[in-house]
Amino acid sequence: MQHITEIIICIITVASFIYGIHSFFKKGVAMYAQLITCAIGCFALSRIFRVVTIATTGTIPIGFHVGYFGSFGCFLFLLSANYGIMNNLLDDGSKAYTKYRLLSLIAPAVFSIGCIVLMLSDLDIGGKVVLLIMQIPIIISSYYCMKILLLPDNDFGFAKAIKPTNACSLAFTLLNTIYIFVSARGNDVAMMIVGVLIAVSCFATILATKRGVKQWVI
Repeated sequence: MQHITEIIICIITVASFIYGIHSFFKKGVAMYAQLITCAIGCFALSRIFRVVTIATTGTIPIGFHVGYFGSFGCFLFLLSANYGIMNNLLDDGSKAYTKYRLLSLIAPAVFSIGCIVLMLSDLDIGGKVVLLIMQIPIIISSYYCMKILLLPDNDFGFAKAIKPTNACSLAFTLLNTIYIFVSARGNDVAMMIVGVLIAVSCFATILATKRGVKQWVI
């Protein structure tokens, strides 16, 4: 069942990445959309690794493995998409936006609680360290996803255009965290359900981004 789940996730995520490349890697398309696509591409690579590893060895290695680089890179790209130019464009640093900055801390707080629960789990110390390191870009990225969801739209409509993308990204992030816990417990049915939802959220993120980019053009 685990192998079937990994194959399903891999197929959908790779298809999402290819669709993103076809849609966004062309002249005149905003780098924001390309960064989101690169995030999905990194995640797709991590799933390809898992499928190949299960097919050749029958199981996923315990502890650190190179597949984690794909997932780590995925959330770094999501962070890069929202941090910097996009964040400065939507938040001018004024006191008027203080409440949105504070409310945005809810997301990283929730994922930080997940880290505490992870530390109290039955995983070995090596597994805990690896997964905690993985949570670092997740926690930071979730803050900016939540922030863009909460910030009011500006006159140019940038916030409105990317809110659906960030909603899908936040769902994707949450589902990945849930997947860590259900996989640690060895619940195959839950892994399949959450895994498929993760893959669907990848495709939904690309679709939402494509719709947002069209709004920018208009």
